[in-house]
Amino acid sequence: MIGRGTRSQAACHYLDRLPEGGKKEFLVIDFWESDFSKQAKETTDISMPVLVTIFNTCLRLLETCLDDQENPDCQGVIADLRTQIREIPRDSFTVKRTLPEIEEAWQDGFWSYLIPAKLEFLKLKVASLLRLVPGVDVAAATFTSKIERLKWQSRSGRNLSTTVQSIAEDVSGLPEFVMQDSQLSPLVKLCRPEALTDASFSELNRVRDGLAPQMKNKRRVSSFLTLDLPDYIAMQGYILLAQSGEHVYIAEYRRRVEQRILDLAAIHPVLQAIQRGEAVTEVQLLELERTLKTELGGGEIELSAENIRKIYGLKVDSFLGFLRQML
Repeated sequence: MIGRGTRSQAACHYLDRLPEGGKKEFLVIDFWESDFSKQAKETTDISMPVLVTIFNTCLRLLETCLDDQENPDCQGVIADLRTQIREIPRDSFTVKRTLPEIEEAWQDGFWSYLIPAKLEFLKLKVASLLRLVPGVDVAAATFTSKIERLKWQSRSGRNLSTTVQSIAEDVSGLPEFVMQDSQLSPLVKLCRPEALTDASFSELNRVRDGLAPQMKNKRRVSSFLTLDLPDYIAMQGYILLAQSGEHVYIAEYRRRVEQRILDLAAIHPVLQAIQRGEAVTEVQLLELERTLKTELGGGEIELSAENIRKIYGLKVDSFLGFLRQML
């Protein structure tokens, strides 16, 4: 739409549709606070699908135990990799196209003895196909990815603290019915930082298999802080006044409303009585309501419940309710 605005008059075929038969200027209304001075990226940021991340982490873990492939931990990693490969939809067009060169990954003989070249083949030819797996439980897969990363970090002697803390926080957010489940509660206890640091592969696998499916129930922790500060609403956009057809910028519209209220407060007897702390009757309040409807509901303001909500973020059902919030 910026391109349409900047198009020259020479490119316009219907000059009679332009204001005054010509094009001298144009208006861009930016609802999204776009930064038009920013240069376009030469490359696009690409996030790796979580199943691909899990697969690659398992491959790195397998690299650390190629010298002892009969070890139960190593056999467990191999079993996990083969399970993931079986989830790849072989009827997918993308998979069918490459199946002849990767089909051996589904065969038992390929896994009888592994060498670095086979792991490189899995990484380059097979891993990316995990992105085609349908119906992924992202919450469960993300937790699984952390467990696999912890296993690899433990095996390769890397720092575990960040991953351990992240797993412990995930588990701490699970609901009470998970915490009290007789089969799951021991796994929850295993997710304390001190226990995770020393956990064996078999223990981590039990945590993964038992708690990953529960991650969809994890409580959402809000990143917002509630501060006892006055509200501030950014003044952008405008209000359309139906009767006059006038477009009024929000900042100007809000100024009009508040000035009218201050003017009323200075002269209206009911508002003056309230300010003095005197009791007022329902009849007086009805009179005030009628005055507010006349002063705020028409003229150059046309205040409505919708505009009150839009400008002030308040949901009120009467002018008195709005006035109570304002004063």
